[in-house]
Amino acid sequence: MKRLAAMILAVILLSGSALAEKELSFKKQKESILLIEGENRLIEDANEVCSDEKMKKLVDGFNAAIDALPEDKPPIYLYLAESSRSHPIAPEFDEDSPGYLYLKENLHADVFDHLKYSTYEQFCDYFYTTDHHWNYKGSYQAYKDIVRMLLGEEEEVLVPAEEFVCKQIFNGSYARRLRMPVSKEKFVIYRFDPLPAYACYTSVTNMKKGKKSAYSHFNNYLKGDIKNGKYANHYAQCYGGDNGFLLFTSEKHKDRVLLLIGNSLSNAVKTLLTEHYGLIVYVDPRSYKNKTHKDFSLSGTIEQFNVNQVLFLGDVNLFIYGDVPKP
Repeated sequence: MKRLAAMILAVILLSGSALAEKELSFKKQKESILLIEGENRLIEDANEVCSDEKMKKLVDGFNAAIDALPEDKPPIYLYLAESSRSHPIAPEFDEDSPGYLYLKENLHADVFDHLKYSTYEQFCDYFYTTDHHWNYKGSYQAYKDIVRMLLGEEEEVLVPAEEFVCKQIFNGSYARRLRMPVSKEKFVIYRFDPLPAYACYTSVTNMKKGKKSAYSHFNNYLKGDIKNGKYANHYAQCYGGDNGFLLFTSEKHKDRVLLLIGNSLSNAVKTLLTEHYGLIVYVDPRSYKNKTHKDFSLSGTIEQFNVNQVLFLGDVNLFIYGDVPKP
């Protein structure tokens, strides 16, 4: 009996120890950034960044543009990157963040999905330690989810050939903002064999002239030809940076045209989607007007490019920062 009691006590103590190990300690930094102590991980405080009130103006603006479309409008999809900007991070939490639930209830889209996880360990598997973007695992999971959502289970997805580990330590956006190089994380990417063949253009005029623009330096990273520095933005350098308006063409599926409304979380995904679309029209509401010198018109863009699907792709900041579109 004494031996049994000792064993039960040991289990209780071990369980208590395991729970204690899961506890997270947050230390407030500048702005909305938090340091998870003992983890060398920086996140944002979702309670400060995201709220229904902050998203309402842009959501209402998009809804007005969607509601003005004709009855035969293309289907409209949302895929939300559940960064710490929308998910209050804890050892365990609900899979659906408050930000996602608000968009699902209020945005006039037809189909909704998001990057799913419900534990701190799963969050760490999908996101960089010091950057708000998803890492190679998170962006690839999003790519697979999006292909299934847009094109169905029968559509074949790209399969990585290997994980490629770069020499560089990646101090990301939070570390840069704080000038706090706490990362010990090497920059890792998936290598695809081959990469999708696509061409990128910064305007319709350039596309008609065949004047291509370089987008992403993925192959440079595979070769080790990398511009380095303590705060080098490897996410943007490797996958492609932000631009208010881009056109991606492919020789595959020329009958498919996707309008992708996104922010920087889409950078690691949209080049993979060229495997499935003959044309991707990319719009970033934060800088479209500055780039094109005109307001973004949802109906005008759909009509101009004969769009047959519309995808919103980004984190909650896609619905907090940017210009309200025209109908």
